[in-house]
Amino acid sequence: MRWVLHHKALSIIALIALLIGSCSTIPSRGFELMPTSTEKSLVVNLTLPKGTPLSETDRVIHQMEANAYLECPDIIHSNITIGDANSMSGSNTARLEIVLDRSVEDLKDNLRKYFNTIPDAQWSFSSSSLFSILAGSGNLEIKMKSNDNALLKSTSEQIRSLVQMNMAEKVAEISTDFTDGMPELSIQFDRDMMNRLGVSMQSVASELRASISGTEAGTFTFNNSDTDILVSLDEKDRSRISDLNTMYVLSDGGVRYPLSAFAWYEETVAPAAINRDNQMRTATVSITPAKGLAVSDIQSQVNQLIADNIPENDELSFFTGGDLADMVAEASGFAVVIVMAIILVFAVMASQFESVKD
Repeated sequence: MRWVLHHKALSIIALIALLIGSCSTIPSRGFELMPTSTEKSLVVNLTLPKGTPLSETDRVIHQMEANAYLECPDIIHSNITIGDANSMSGSNTARLEIVLDRSVEDLKDNLRKYFNTIPDAQWSFSSSSLFSILAGSGNLEIKMKSNDNALLKSTSEQIRSLVQMNMAEKVAEISTDFTDGMPELSIQFDRDMMNRLGVSMQSVASELRASISGTEAGTFTFNNSDTDILVSLDEKDRSRISDLNTMYVLSDGGVRYPLSAFAWYEETVAPAAINRDNQMRTATVSITPAKGLAVSDIQSQVNQLIADNIPENDELSFFTGGDLADMVAEASGFAVVIVMAIILVFAVMASQFESVKD
C-alpha cells in the first residue's frame, strides 16, 4: 500500500493497462447475460406431424421415457401428458416431465442422441420452474418479420436445416415457433336442396354433434355417485371420412335423408397460430449452444450462414433476439453502473484519506 501511495502515476497506468487487457479477452472468452439455472426437473416436449394418431404419439413418448430411465436409473418420478389441454386437436403433441435429485444437464446430453432416431419427430426441452424462467435461457434467437406467411415458414425451415448441417457439433438444440395449421374437414351444404327436402341446419348440426361427439342420454347413479351417459356412434363407424356419407338427418316431414344428399366435404388446413410484432407476422428460430459454448460463440457463424445462403428480400427482415439481444440492450445501463461504481469507490477513498489528491 505504501509503495502504491508513493508511485501513484505508475499504479494508475498499471491498473488501466490491466483493465484494457481484461476487456480485450471478452470476445474470445464468450459471455452470457445470466447463467442458466441448475434444475432438478426436466420437461421433454414432443411434436409429431399433424394428424398423427394418439396411439403413435403415446408409443413415441413412452419410448423416450424408457430411454430416460435407461440413461438415468435414479429418476425419482416421471409424468406423461399427451395432447393439448386447450384444444381438441392435440394428438400429435406430448410432454414428458422428469424429476431427479440432481442436475438434469447430464440427462439432457444423454437424451439428445435419441432425438434423430425417430423420423419427423421434433423434440425440445423446457422447464416450468419460475427461477429458470427468470434466469437466462442461454439461447440465440433469430427473429424474422414478414407479411408473407409462406415466406416465414420456408425461411425458418431453411435456417434450421443450414444450422443442423453446418453447425451440428456447436448446437445442442434448434427449434422454430412456426406451426402449421391442424388438418380439418370442411362440410359444404347445398341450401336449395336442404330447403326442398325440408332439412334445417339445426337438425344437421345436432345430428353431427350427437354422432361424433355424443349426446347426454341420462345419468347413472351408483353409491351416491352420478355418471353421465353419452350416446354416440361406435368408433369404427366414425373413424373414416367416408362414414359421413352414411349419417342420416331427419327432415321436418319425418323422412331420413343421408348427409350426402345435400352436403359434400373438403379436406383443408385450419389457420395456424400467428405471432405478430408491430402488426407484422413473425417467426423465431431458437438455437441452444452445445455444452461448454456461450451464445456469443455461435452468433457470428449463424449470421454468416444466413448471409451466404438466404438472398436478401424486401419482404423479409431479420433480428437477433434471446440472451444476446438482451445483453446488447443492457450494455448502456451496465456502463453507467460501472462508472457510478468507480465514482463511489473514489469518493469513499477520498473521504478516508481526507484528500482528493492523495
